[in-house]
Amino acid sequence: MSQERIEAWSKTVLAVCGLVLVFTGLGLFLLPEYGAENFAWNVSPFLSMTIGGWSLGLGVMALDAARSWASNGLSRVYGSVLAVWLFAVLQLAVVVGFSAVLRTDHLLTYPYLLALLLGTLSAVLGAPVLWRRRQLLATQGDGTPRWLRATYALFALVTLLLAAAALTLDVSNGRVVPEPLSPFSATAFAAFLVALAAGALPLALTHDVEPAAQYARAGLFPDILALAAALSFSSTFDLAAHPGGWLYIGAYVLVAIVALAITWWHRRGQRQVSWRP
Repeated sequence: MSQERIEAWSKTVLAVCGLVLVFTGLGLFLLPEYGAENFAWNVSPFLSMTIGGWSLGLGVMALDAARSWASNGLSRVYGSVLAVWLFAVLQLAVVVGFSAVLRTDHLLTYPYLLALLLGTLSAVLGAPVLWRRRQLLATQGDGTPRWLRATYALFALVTLLLAAAALTLDVSNGRVVPEPLSPFSATAFAAFLVALAAGALPLALTHDVEPAAQYARAGLFPDILALAAALSFSSTFDLAAHPGGWLYIGAYVLVAIVALAITWWHRRGQRQVSWRP
């Protein structure tokens, strides 16, 4: 099969993955009680809505990336593509690791697993394409301002640290989120964070404003939806006894503000300015 054909298949599978993620995420996000009863592992309504926000947001990100990849090429959306690929691969690894407690008799298990398999297949097909173009993607563009590269570097670092904390610290006491997290949920949350960091990390080195601005815009989808889930269950946060809840909510708010600022800056026409590091 030709390289062009493989790339076309990767784009198509990515789009289908996005559709399935949106379908799965809508059920979890809009019907959190139903989602909690029918999801792939044991979660509360709060976690159901939160995971629905991740899935729905990344599904929209995948659809947007597949559309732009088809019309404008991979160069503008490789950050989003990397994030969706890593989300699918890592979440699938989490499912395999906790397969002993996977609820295979529940309705929403199968579209979620299908989305992860599709995302992983898109990654297997498309990763060689991205690897062959790595030099071009790293050198294209007229330069980005230092503050933008620093923002992505800081985001990737902090997100990776949060992922490490979710994996290593005691997450059973509900000090940050309003309820205890099972190891399955904590590991899935860490995988979500690592995927977002993976999409952002190359943008700390890019010379092209376009993919950096696109990732900020696309990242608003999962961020705002996860924030909406937290605000919908705000009554379950005991912020006086567990002030770590402010960190959880505030992180989403801060990311949304920064992403909106980058999007606004870009849309004001700053992309017409040539920045030299």
